[in-house]
Amino acid sequence: MIEEERRDFLHDLAIGGLLHDIGKVVQRAKGIRKNHMEVGGEWLTELGPPWEKYAWAAFYHHTDYKAATALKDLEDAGKAVGAAIIAHADNLSASEREDVTGKWDKDVPLRNIFDVVRLKDCEGKTSEDTYFPVTPLDDRGLIMPASKKSSSKEFNYGSLEEGLKDTLKGSFGGPTWILRVLERYTSFVPSDTAIGEGRTPDISLYDHLRTTAMIAVCIGDFVMENYPQLLREKDPMECYKALERELKRDNVSPFLMVEGDIRGIQKYIYDISGKKALRSLRARSFYLEAVLESTLSDLLESLGMPMTQVLFVGGGHWILLLPNTKRVNMQLEDFKQSLNRKLYKLEDGKLSLSLAWVPFGWEDLKESKLNYVFKQMALKLAKERCRPMDGLLDEILGNQNDDYFSKSCIICGRRTDDLKSLDLEDEDGSACEQCFSLTKLAKEISDQTNKYLYNEPLSENVVVNILGAPYGVAKNAKDIPKGTTRVFVLRDPHNNLQEEDERFISLPWAGYAWDDEIGKVCDDGCIGAHKLGALRMDVDNLGRIFAEGLDKNKYSLSRIATMSRLLTQFFKVYIPVIARNPNLRLVKELFTGAQENGRRLIVVYSGGDDLYVVGAWNEVIEFAVDVVECFRKFTGDNPSVTISGGMVMADETTPMYMLAEMAGAAEESAKEHTCQGVRKDSLALFYSGDLDAQGVFDKKFNTRRELMTLIEKLKSFLKDAEFPKDKKTVKLKVERAFLRKIMALQEMEREAQPLWRAHAAYSAGRSKEKSIEKDVFSEMESAEKDALRITSVCAEWLDYMIR
Repeated sequence: MIEEERRDFLHDLAIGGLLHDIGKVVQRAKGIRKNHMEVGGEWLTELGPPWEKYAWAAFYHHTDYKAATALKDLEDAGKAVGAAIIAHADNLSASEREDVTGKWDKDVPLRNIFDVVRLKDCEGKTSEDTYFPVTPLDDRGLIMPASKKSSSKEFNYGSLEEGLKDTLKGSFGGPTWILRVLERYTSFVPSDTAIGEGRTPDISLYDHLRTTAMIAVCIGDFVMENYPQLLREKDPMECYKALERELKRDNVSPFLMVEGDIRGIQKYIYDISGKKALRSLRARSFYLEAVLESTLSDLLESLGMPMTQVLFVGGGHWILLLPNTKRVNMQLEDFKQSLNRKLYKLEDGKLSLSLAWVPFGWEDLKESKLNYVFKQMALKLAKERCRPMDGLLDEILGNQNDDYFSKSCIICGRRTDDLKSLDLEDEDGSACEQCFSLTKLAKEISDQTNKYLYNEPLSENVVVNILGAPYGVAKNAKDIPKGTTRVFVLRDPHNNLQEEDERFISLPWAGYAWDDEIGKVCDDGCIGAHKLGALRMDVDNLGRIFAEGLDKNKYSLSRIATMSRLLTQFFKVYIPVIARNPNLRLVKELFTGAQENGRRLIVVYSGGDDLYVVGAWNEVIEFAVDVVECFRKFTGDNPSVTISGGMVMADETTPMYMLAEMAGAAEESAKEHTCQGVRKDSLALFYSGDLDAQGVFDKKFNTRRELMTLIEKLKSFLKDAEFPKDKKTVKLKVERAFLRKIMALQEMEREAQPLWRAHAAYSAGRSKEKSIEKDVFSEMESAEKDALRITSVCAEWLDYMIR
């Protein structure tokens, strides 16, 4: 089979796999009393060209002889092999579902996949199970799961089916475009509606469709290389049996699990200086995401594989499912070497790609064995990370020392005589080619109206080079030149599908910023102290969640895909929404203006499972509380899936790299916190590196047991406060000396001075009757030290607000 025919065959398998169960949406929307195979096939046929071309995948993907339409009924001999492959792929993808002896209920909602995660050393989940509403994906709002009692009883299958029909009728794209369409309309649709004792569906139709297509492409390519005689089989059932017989043999491994990891990300992002470091930092964060997507797209294009093969991408790495063929194995090794040479040349060795792959067989796709494949891959990738420059010895030894260059880039410090003047509005100084390019990129992506970043065939419009390829920006799809081969959709990736096509790749950027200048952000946002706040957060135990969080009987490709996709949704899409629409704002009265609801902060980075935010100190700390609360709700309040973070305060002049390091140290401190035997799941606030008598920073709060107690105490102090309109400060009903006395008592307790309770009793006795001072000191006199700690941090928070 020639290369063009091979690509066409894999292309049809991918689209057929993506559309094979489309009848499940139509069947539920219209209440049709037919099986979903008939409904889906008829629906695609009615849509007309080109969709009728793929109706066979919907009609004939089951092998049950009793079904109204089954694989045996396929009369088109030319589709026999493809239908048999998709039937096998569907069986392998659906094998994760439990055997159900209950009933079918079309109105059963999709259970939150995070509800089923269990880590051995974490508390058991005590809250009710949660479910997502059956609704289209929204790039501009929060779609949260809820208990059955409080969740919506409306099942919007009718609107989903209409949206699907209108979108497909108006356009046609390949697998990349269809994936985006299906993600919008089927992300919160259960892949099946069977319910039984203790069982409700937790796999979305979208993830079942994409893993079916993923498996089908692998089987198809593996068969083409190893069993080409099967491609000539005309009887679909005979082909189905032959495939099962050959691919189930011992020592046959049709699949490869492949993981790529970009090394050096932290150092690359934060190793910068200069007055415009924040803008550069945001640009570098985004640039690395674009590099990751470009790398992934380049690899798949070189292999002739569709985007269906992507299991996960984000946080500096990606995971693919590929066919285990000689061709793929050779190209993976060549690609790693080629890309690392390019990265070494472009980035002076600061970045490199670690790539590992593990073969596995038919039976390993069963949920009880797939976790071992991931563990093997993790071990291989760990070894690869230990030799980042493997194969590049000649390039490294031949690299000239740059000490003789007379000039340095003001941003990254690279020495070179090839500097460019930063004459972009308020920028000054000179930068190397890469930093000059990233400075232009920072300005363009900060413009909220720029929605697309596209591969630019016209050099005068170039904004940035990504792996040597020029890219420009555009506000509308119609403005993108026809010669463009790749377009990244930066904003609202699911809301303009009919104007887009196969070239468009979702790359949502969590680029919220109140203003591009940190000084303006602090001027408008700081209450009391004029200080900069910085916050870093990430998910606790993420590696363990994916490696051991699911029961072995639930460990499957689709569930891993679902968890990965939902985490990406939270950090890429929900974080900017939370920043724009604060839930917690202790002093609303001091914020006025057209954008009063938006936080005065800048999201420097959010993706994968972590985030980094800077801004007005009070906005940053309240944002941290909102993120914790939203993440808890999103993950069904599961103690096995938690998030920790650390917040610091500094002057505006603090170098960005130093601020990032301080916030990182605060985050690590939060992960060391233990409350009532529970470790992590905490926020460290006002971190300064100070240690208590035991060597442990004590301004840390468990998000479930302590954080809301702190917030409620703050609210009680602010209940009768005054808010002068002429300045951003708060006037409390208590004196500042009272707050300082609370903090002094906490300091005495930290230093293990036994008389701190006596001092509290003395202060209570000196206070007026029925005053807040007397109540607080009396409470402190008899309180445990954790309660004292909460009161002390509350006092510190208030002290900053009244300065």
